[in-house]
Amino acid sequence: MICSGRELIVLCGLPGSGKSTHTRKAWGDTHVVICADEFRKIHTGRDFYPPAEWLISTMVRVTVEVLLRRSMPVVIDMTSLTVKSRLNWIDLAKRCDAPVRCVWMDVATSTCLARNSRRERKVPADVIDAMAKRFLPPLIEEGFDAVERVTEWSDGG
Repeated sequence: MICSGRELIVLCGLPGSGKSTHTRKAWGDTHVVICADEFRKIHTGRDFYPPAEWLISTMVRVTVEVLLRRSMPVVIDMTSLTVKSRLNWIDLAKRCDAPVRCVWMDVATSTCLARNSRRERKVPADVIDAMAKRFLPPLIEEGFDAVERVTEWSDGG
């Protein structure tokens, strides 16, 4: 049952870090989970389709805004690796008068790569390595009301 109570939780972590698993366990029954990958599958039938990324991004952002304005709690299940990507969510939450927190899945790249190798839908290893090099850990100074760090756990990913 989805709870009422406006809130935005922004996940942050590499593919295979356990974002989706943690989300299902922590908020699967209480929050609306928004994942751009699901929007891509529905609208393009692909895992990644560059010509449609602007549309996917717009649809995700509009969906989150509508939910927040309806006082729904929302989890963004995306990598959110850069300050810029997180600032977009922080700004949206502030415009909707919603508290916003970041949950950082702090998992070693090697663990993410191992988990990824066991997935049905794999992210290429070189893509994960490149993402790890771009990643900047989230800081409360970015504008979050809280930043929570989740370290490695055995059943994630």
